[in-house]
Amino acid sequence: MISAAPDVDRDNFENIARAIQGFAKGVTLYAASNDRALLVSRRFHGGVPRAGDVPEQGPLLIPGMDTIDVSAASTDGLGINHSGYAENNALLNDIGLLIQTGERPPNLRVPILESVKTAKGEYWRYPGAPK
Repeated sequence: MISAAPDVDRDNFENIARAIQGFAKGVTLYAASNDRALLVSRRFHGGVPRAGDVPEQGPLLIPGMDTIDVSAASTDGLGINHSGYAENNALLNDIGLLIQTGERPPNLRVPILESVKTAKGEYWRYPGAPK
């Protein structure tokens, strides 16, 4: 399963991701801190971060799921940064490789990704993302 900037409550997304891990070959979450649509949604939902959001405390990390912070690569023509996945060749190439090969972890597909280890687990990010 590939999820790009999901505008879903983090708890709901976590339940869904855990439920499908048993029969999905893998779960990959693409998230961004500069996605304006998700920022508006977060405000609308009382400040609760969305699954595709990267708040100050970091992106959503779920055991068995690959999380990629695409903040540095996520830009689109309107500056909303919610459709960058469909407009950015680097992201499209990564998604294409993931579909074709299923190769994990993400840095094997995209060697430029930086590994970020936290107390909650590991995630990857495109270089230049805010730390």
